[in-house]
Order: sequence, then C-alpha cells, then structure tokens
Amino acid sequence: MKTPSTIKEPHGTKRSLATDLPLPAGGRTFAATASARLHSLLPPPIPRLVRSRRVRERGIAGAIPILALAGLLFTASAGAAGFDLGDASSYGILQSGKGGRVTIVNSTISGNIAIGSQNRKRPSLVASNSLENGKVDFASLPIVTGSGSTITGAVTGNVDSVNSDYASLAALSTALGAIKGAPLSISLSGGSETVLASGGFLSGGNRVFDVSANGFVFNHFSTLIIDGQNLGQSVVLNFKGFGAKGWGLGAGNIILTGGLTPDRLLWNTLGSGVPMGLNSWSFAAGTPHPEYSFSGIFLDPLGQIDVDTTILHGRLYGGNDSILITDSRLDSVPEPSAYALFGLVILGLLVLAHHRRRKMAAGGRTG
Repeated sequence: MKTPSTIKEPHGTKRSLATDLPLPAGGRTFAATASARLHSLLPPPIPRLVRSRRVRERGIAGAIPILALAGLLFTASAGAAGFDLGDASSYGILQSGKGGRVTIVNSTISGNIAIGSQNRKRPSLVASNSLENGKVDFASLPIVTGSGSTITGAVTGNVDSVNSDYASLAALSTALGAIKGAPLSISLSGGSETVLASGGFLSGGNRVFDVSANGFVFNHFSTLIIDGQNLGQSVVLNFKGFGAKGWGLGAGNIILTGGLTPDRLLWNTLGSGVPMGLNSWSFAAGTPHPEYSFSGIFLDPLGQIDVDTTILHGRLYGGNDSILITDSRLDSVPEPSAYALFGLVILGLLVLAHHRRRKMAAGGRTG
C-alpha cells in the first residue's frame, strides 16, 4: 500500500447553497431585501456591543443560551427522522455476509469501511489503484491485498462491533420490510418521474413504499426525483419479490429535494440471494459521468452488491457474498443538521472565549 503522500488529492465535488426568497414589491431590490432579512435574523456584531461594559456582557452572555437552545433543536430534529442506523452510521461501506470480501478497483471511497464474516471466514479487502479516505475495520485479523492503492486511516482488526452492526442492519431491513408500504411503480426508460414522500405509508417517522418486480424499470438516462416535501421524515423503498435476477439502477440520476438527504433515504432489498447493481453512466472508459449520480443508503443484507462506473452519495450495506466497486466514487456525508450543530458549537465556544478575554481585560484595568 502507498502512503498518503504518494497520491494526489482526489478531485472534490462542488456544492452550492441557494436562498429562496420571494421578489419584493415596491422600490427595493431583491438583493437589498435579502440582505435586510438576513441581518434581521442575526445578532448585532460584536463591535456594536462595546458601548458599555454592561451592554457588552449582557449581549454576549445572552447569546450563549440562545446558541444552546438552537443546538438542542437541531439535535431533536436529527433524532426524529425515522429509522436509526445505530453504530453502523460511522461506516460508508459495511459488508459482513458469507463471503466477507470487499473489492475496490479504480475507485475513490470517502468514508470508513467495515468488513466482517458471519460464518467465521477471514474477511478481506482487495484494493487496486484506489483511494480509501477513511479507516478500515475488520471483525477478525485484517487481510488487505491489491496494489497501487492508499488507505488514509487506520486498518484495525478484531473489531467486535462489525458483525453486530451487520446483524442490526439485517434486523432493520426485516422490520422495515414487514411494514405494508404504499405500492409504488417506477417505470423509466428516459424522461423523469417524481415521488412525493407524503404518498408513502407513515410508520415511526418513515414514509414507506413497496416496489415490486413487475413495477420497476430504471434505465436509459432517466431521472427519478424523490421529494421529501420538508416533512422531516425518512423515505423507505422496500424492493420485494425480485428473485435471483435482482434489481438495479441503470444510466440516470437520483435527485433528492424537499429537505430529503442521502442518509434519510433507504433502498431496502428483501429476500435471500437477491443481487443489486448500480451503474449511473460513464463519461469515458472507466470514468463515471459527473452529471449523473445516485443517492441514498443501499441495504441488501442477503445479496451481492455490484457498483460499476457510478457516483454514489450515500452508503452500501450488506453484500452477503461480496461488495464489488469498480471505476466509481462513493462519499458518505453526514446530514446537514450535523454540520449545522457542529458549526453552532464552534460559534458558541468562540463567543464564550471572546467574553472571557473581555472580562479578564476589564478586571486587569480595574485592578
């Protein structure tokens, strides 16, 4: 294996943030109105709080409980969104079936990997000409083979939680699959289709849909839009009755809107020995097209998972025989609420530090 210094940093994905504000009536411009609304939501800047010591101390100290309350609100909203991945959420890829093998070829993985085995076989990672931006945990002694690859994190063996995490995911798959969801037919050979979260059967914060083998087609540069409708709930797609031929997503796009994130969308494959495949489309030989990607958590506890020439924003769990990833990019990104809460904590610490420095300086002057 190469060290991190021997490989170039992988090409990142640009992200943008759009603000949806209505165009105001009257003589004010859109930019002026947006700026006014933004500043009305923000506390006054710290320089304005220096008019007197009392105003300064009240203003800064008063901001701290507000930040704490907002943090609690973010935490509550993150915890009330449906299914819970538990400890498995720390992994972008988790495989712990009969085969106990993950194979990665010409790919970049941004997220941790866990590999176990339910029948005491030695789990292994085969990585060729790939970059693993994260750690790799094994349920037993680690076996890593292949060439031309880099693992930036630690490789650890005998991690007891790997097999138990897999068992928890398998139980989650069974429990969600037992829910009678709203029937959903997806028939796309080109063109686009939108699925509204509100159409799913509501159970425990999850909007559940049942997708059957005779009602599913997705290929030929199709676009499936899944709209969370800002309900703050998860969407679960149960794939039932697909048999040994399995199911897959061909060339196309999965777009999430209405507040739905990859960690709140579960593609749940049910049944034993049902394979699942992903192929978003190639820009050139061995290169996934940058304008086509899939999103969500793909869970297939009892079937093989194959990913070829795909950009995936989400996670891969299961792969009873193995997980094979070729010419692809995978990133498992925490939910926006986690980023917001982290930023809020940092801001609170900065405000508190500023307040203490001011207080110490004032004490020094009076002394």
